[in-house]
Amino acid sequence: MRFCKKLVWALCCALFLVPAVAVMASTTGQCEKLVQHALAVLDNYAEAVPVCRKAAEQGYAKAEYNLGRLYDMGQGVPQDYAKTAYWMRKAAEQGYAKAEGNLGRLYDVGQGVPQDYAKAVYWYRKAAEQGDVTAETNLGWEYTSGKGVPRDYVTAAKWFFVAKAFGSPEASLSLGLMEDRMTRSQIIMAQQRAEQWWAAHHETTR
Repeated sequence: MRFCKKLVWALCCALFLVPAVAVMASTTGQCEKLVQHALAVLDNYAEAVPVCRKAAEQGYAKAEYNLGRLYDMGQGVPQDYAKTAYWMRKAAEQGYAKAEGNLGRLYDVGQGVPQDYAKAVYWYRKAAEQGDVTAETNLGWEYTSGKGVPRDYVTAAKWFFVAKAFGSPEASLSLGLMEDRMTRSQIIMAQQRAEQWWAAHHETTR
């Protein structure tokens, strides 16, 4: 009898929760579609804001990221880097790679948060390890300049090689600029490290 009561209770909870989850998933998808549409036609961002906010306030990382983007661009809402950082952090703390990379950028330039190169490197690295090409390239430049980490051309070039393997033209350009700063053996070492990273990560990225 006790088992039956538990079963009935579980079924009731499932019937209640599944529609709610489905609705929020739909709202998150709608948020993404509206933002992409607004980016494509360059208007009507205001329509995306309430939908994104509704999903973001329920803790959906992609919606938090998209709402952060709207504040970053000042589209549909007044530009506000503090709110950009707030929503990017919410999504980044859930492991959303694009938000991690953008939070790194905000720390790098000091927008919405105090400038902190060490924190920029931290968030760039988290996004880079998930295959975010922009973060990989930015992390490479942090190692090139010695911002937030000791200057290390081999590690910098490693990340440029990784990003290049994902098809980044910026990374290819960065590697070209590195050639005059590195020996041939350093370049080979960086390439080998990139290949090792790729072998270990390419199944789980993208």
